[in-house]
Amino acid sequence: MYRTSYTHIHPRSYGILCRTQTVPDANGLVNIIQGFGSGFAIAPGIIITAAHVIHEHGILTNPLFRDLHVVRAPDVGVGMPIAVSLIGESANND
Repeated sequence: MYRTSYTHIHPRSYGILCRTQTVPDANGLVNIIQGFGSGFAIAPGIIITAAHVIHEHGILTNPLFRDLHVVRAPDVGVGMPIAVSLIGESANND
C-alpha cells in the first residue's frame, strides 16, 4: 500500500525555496533571508503550502518573501527550481 501511495504522491510533491534580498546597509552589505518548505500540486500549475513557509523567518506577522521558487520532488538535484507567483494566502488556516 505504501509503495502505491508513494508512487502516486511523490510526483506531486514540491520543494519550496523562498528568498528576500535586503537593501544594502550602511556598510554596503546585503543580507539574503531564505526559507524552505514543501508543497503539493492540487491542480496543474497550483501548489499549496503552509502559510508560514512563505513568510520571512516562518512568522506570519513578518513580510512575505519576495521570491518564491519550486522544484518537483523527483527533480531535486537534477532540475532547477522555477520562479512562481503567489495567488493567495489564508494565514488563518496555516
